[in-house]
Amino acid sequence: MTNVLVTGANRGIGLAYCRQLRDRGDQVIAVCRTPSPELESLGVRIESGLELTSEAAIAELVQRLNGQPLETVILNAGILESNSLEDLDPASLRRQYEVNALPPLLLSRALLGTCRPAPSWC
Repeated sequence: MTNVLVTGANRGIGLAYCRQLRDRGDQVIAVCRTPSPELESLGVRIESGLELTSEAAIAELVQRLNGQPLETVILNAGILESNSLEDLDPASLRRQYEVNALPPLLLSRALLGTCRPAPSWC
């Protein structure tokens, strides 16, 4: 049995990951800000109320995991805002970077001690 953590688990691709992982027998930890009824119906462990753009929320998640080993981490959470060269919005680009790039790096760093076996990129 594999312990898998999935961020952005409340809908879309993250929800599909959770469903498929549960169906193959993995222990799923679904991380999201607010769980959807679809996610709640899966019967997986849900860690909600977390805004992963906050380092304090990342620390809280690590504390909630209480040293539980993880074999797989799927960093799926993110946003997409439409931009084109003709209508470029620098604030939108910054926001997307702050949501899509920084939290996965910070969460990866915070979870290094929980991965089993240690990831090869350590």
